[in-house]
Amino acid sequence: MARQNPNAIHSFLEKPYIVGLEGPYRNSKFDFPEGSRIVFGRDEAACHIVFDQFQTAVSHQHCTVTYIKNLDMYSVRDMSKNGTYINSMENRMPSNVEQMQPRGTVIYIGSPRNVFKLM
Repeated sequence: MARQNPNAIHSFLEKPYIVGLEGPYRNSKFDFPEGSRIVFGRDEAACHIVFDQFQTAVSHQHCTVTYIKNLDMYSVRDMSKNGTYINSMENRMPSNVEQMQPRGTVIYIGSPRNVFKLM
């Protein structure tokens, strides 16, 4: 059962986006066109948010994030070797399992150097 987002009424008025908190995308904003999926990783051909080859903690296709409008939540799926973490480096996602996350969730892409917030 999906968790209810306590800010759902307010947040429905705001368009979904991701903002970089740490790393090469710090202070960058990525909008979500309705129904789209964003792939994080090092593979330029497959990913929307691309990390360079020196970011070895980031897999070629590290994780996906999809905004689910009718739930006002995000679906996050880790596909990496080094992990995607939710809200802290202590909370690693299970691999290849979709998890629903509310707005305001912070995701760590492989390390504390690559941090994003789901808005």
